[in-house]
Amino acid sequence: LNILPSLKRRLFLTDYLYTYFCFSSSNYFHMVTCKKPILLVGLVSFILFSFTWLKSPFPPDDLIPNIAAHLQRFYTEYPQEKIYLHQDKTVYSQGETIWFKAYVTLSPDHQLDTLSRVMYAELIDPNQKVLYSRKLNVVEGTAFGDIHLPDSLNEGTYQLRAYTNWMRNFSDDYFFSREIKLVNSDLAAMQARIAFRATPHAQGDSLLAAVEVNTSYAEPLQHQDLHFRLVVNGKTVDRFVQPTDAAGKVSLKLNLPKVETGSPVDAFLTVESVSKEHPYQKTFRLPVGKSSLDLTFFPEGGHWVNGLDSRLAFKAIDISGKGIEVKGRIIDHAGNEVASFQSQHLGMGLVNLKPQAGKTYRAQVRQVDGSLSEFPLPLALEQGIGLQVDRVNPETVRLTLRHSLGNNLQDSLFLVAHAEGKVFFAAKSSLNQPEMITHVPANRFPAGLVCITLFNRAGQPLAERLALVNQPPQLNIALSTDKAEYGKREKVKLRVVVKDADGQPVKGDFSLAVRDVQNAPLDESFADNIYAYSVLGSELKGHIEQPAYYFDSNQPLSAKHLDLLLMTQGWRRFDWNKIMKDDYPAYQYPFEQSLLITGKVRRELNKTKAAGNTQLTVLLQSATLDTLKKKVPHQLYFPTTAEDGSFLLNGLDFQDTMNVFIQARNAKGKIGMGFLVSHDVFQAPTTSFFPVEALSATLPVSEGYLRKMNNWQKVDKSLRMGTNAILLPEFVKKASRTDPRRRYTTTTAVIRLSKFKYPLPDLFWYIKHAGVALTSLSMTKKIDGSRSPMYLLDGWEVTAEQIGGMLVDEIETIEVLNDVQGGMYRGLRRVNYPGQTYGDANNGVINFLTKRNNPNYDYSQDKAASATNFKLVGYSKAREFYSPRYDVAEDRHNLPDFRSTVYWQSRVRTNEQGIAEVSFFTSDETAQLVATCEGISRKGRVGMGTYAFDAGQKKQ
Repeated sequence: LNILPSLKRRLFLTDYLYTYFCFSSSNYFHMVTCKKPILLVGLVSFILFSFTWLKSPFPPDDLIPNIAAHLQRFYTEYPQEKIYLHQDKTVYSQGETIWFKAYVTLSPDHQLDTLSRVMYAELIDPNQKVLYSRKLNVVEGTAFGDIHLPDSLNEGTYQLRAYTNWMRNFSDDYFFSREIKLVNSDLAAMQARIAFRATPHAQGDSLLAAVEVNTSYAEPLQHQDLHFRLVVNGKTVDRFVQPTDAAGKVSLKLNLPKVETGSPVDAFLTVESVSKEHPYQKTFRLPVGKSSLDLTFFPEGGHWVNGLDSRLAFKAIDISGKGIEVKGRIIDHAGNEVASFQSQHLGMGLVNLKPQAGKTYRAQVRQVDGSLSEFPLPLALEQGIGLQVDRVNPETVRLTLRHSLGNNLQDSLFLVAHAEGKVFFAAKSSLNQPEMITHVPANRFPAGLVCITLFNRAGQPLAERLALVNQPPQLNIALSTDKAEYGKREKVKLRVVVKDADGQPVKGDFSLAVRDVQNAPLDESFADNIYAYSVLGSELKGHIEQPAYYFDSNQPLSAKHLDLLLMTQGWRRFDWNKIMKDDYPAYQYPFEQSLLITGKVRRELNKTKAAGNTQLTVLLQSATLDTLKKKVPHQLYFPTTAEDGSFLLNGLDFQDTMNVFIQARNAKGKIGMGFLVSHDVFQAPTTSFFPVEALSATLPVSEGYLRKMNNWQKVDKSLRMGTNAILLPEFVKKASRTDPRRRYTTTTAVIRLSKFKYPLPDLFWYIKHAGVALTSLSMTKKIDGSRSPMYLLDGWEVTAEQIGGMLVDEIETIEVLNDVQGGMYRGLRRVNYPGQTYGDANNGVINFLTKRNNPNYDYSQDKAASATNFKLVGYSKAREFYSPRYDVAEDRHNLPDFRSTVYWQSRVRTNEQGIAEVSFFTSDETAQLVATCEGISRKGRVGMGTYAFDAGQKKQ
């Protein structure tokens, strides 16, 4: 795939790294640990801090260089790709379109120069099903896409997910994912919300669900029957009908099965109203195996050790997985209170506690309903090591090690701080003191997340801590408009100015969204952005609430709360024990630099024997009518499989969908009747996204937004303004489809194989049996090797040998053109493989038309020996966002304009001065608009900027 030059550029310049590099004769750059290195590139400023217990530098054969070598080898073998999607907004109504731009980068430099050229974007519904999938072509690290949301979708919480094929080799926790709110903006329609309270028991969960239904924004649906359906793992286990009370509420008790280890349970509750006056349906995901409150404690460094002063971070979440504020106390096994605690931010907090041998501990929390819940603390180790990291001041970081291993042990401790495959500092210590403290200048740490790991001499990790000491510099994106306020349908000129942290202009690639501020949900404070995602979201496991909060300079406690997040949020890209043994899993999913087809040929009878080098015939034909009308020619390939029968056909580049036919041939070029051909089906990986809705006092969006989108939907449904088309009465026009396999209007003969009463031995017999002349002058010329005509297969030139290997059942029609009629093919060479002998159009042309490539033929209903056929989806073509120009007269301008997304531009490129300018028109609404610009520079720096202004209030 020719990825090596890019890797060389990324991995060669490494600061503060002590390790060996060598080149192999195959021009493949990699890092290995060598006793006698071939070439020592350099000992580059390796930092060794002067801990109080360290008296001399470690010898060259010590553990730390070995750790650094193994670490960077892993990152070289498994480079990390990241995807971020900038959307026009996060709350949508039925009938709208999700507009997005993808930024695809490769660690560690985060530049728009990724190895993958294909990415996938998916919309997943609340039932965990992929509704829509887009395959996008990544060009210079960016891709553009859109997903239309039809009126048939139910309201609820959806997920927008993006990944590359290479990212599938790792946990889907590192896929890009974001919650999408889909709301029904019809204020007269029903709205339903749900709340849960779970009671776990041995047989499963008893789930109390409270469903609240309104007929409008504030009016309850009173005394109406609702139909409920409980679905567990795809099977309906219960159906029942229950009426609402005077407050529009229904209380349900649901019994859910026990969650077995490694056997996830998916449970859904569908609520439906069959009333003609108030039709409604919505599906809620049920929180199987979750309690109403979950409280987990995380010892700093990973272990809680008896007799050592320790800090325990904790996180409390409700049944929906969101942080919830708590306070309580910790008691020992005898019921004695030993500490109290209270959360500081989004359910996270700290408690200091020295565990004692022979004691166990549990936390008690009083819930809102007055019930008392208890949660066990981790069991403390009898012996171990504690690692503590503190930011003393902006310039200094304090590292504290405490252990209970004794003072006379011969073992040593090795402290390594690393980030993205680079070791930034390291230190070595003996165990002659129970507590060791050192202060490290903050500028010794890299920008971004850094992992601090403590090893013993055997290379086993003893403790680990994630920290963010220095925030990566971000771009300063300033937005401005030519006016302070605008009237309705008035032109807006918006300027984008991008500078780096030093105030220098930046040339880069950005995207811009302008939307009504009412679109923002009420809980969208400190929502995700490209900077927060690049630093946190792409590195940490699980959902991060309010990620932008941790980088808001106006929040005085954000750094402290960020440290809590890093102590409680999971992070694990690799297993140290495997890393130190170079125990890496084999690549299962390669980089995709083009569309490709992969599969395998195997023997039908002797399945244990390899198929050997088998010749394949691969035929691709457009499956879309629009492309057929353009007479796009077929694509024909003749690859040979590997010895084990596996094959890969890459370099494909097309949009929409192709019909693919693959057939295997034996060593003599004939159809291999004993072969089975299969292709790898791309399946979306399982997802860790489990949205659970919680009952709240207000809807997630403002009433103003619902009213506005209600007006928009009325216009869109009647005039289809959202799709730039006016809905007209339906009419049907019958027309024949042009067959793209033909380039001519007249033929000498048309031989339909279905007309023959008995099948003939091969395809040439049908031509001979018909006695067809191949010239206009002679009726006696035969088909022989001396004067061979030009052979075509569905309009593509092939050889006589390839036609001879075709099955008779594969051909529908044979069309014969004499030397005059075939004149258009003279001099034409569509496929030219070395060593192949082709015919001559001067001797006539014979076109063999297959059944499967007839535009009107349902090829999926027919099977062929040693063959497979399927549909291959190509790149999705992104539509262009419609932005009306009211300075130009158009009939459509007579329509009302209630756009929620006023403007979307996926290509905003700043010049050498860091400036870009765009223009658009406001709508008919009186609203405050907010513009959001996000993007990345050529040097891999990211940034975002926002700007708010008024529209529709100025008098015209």
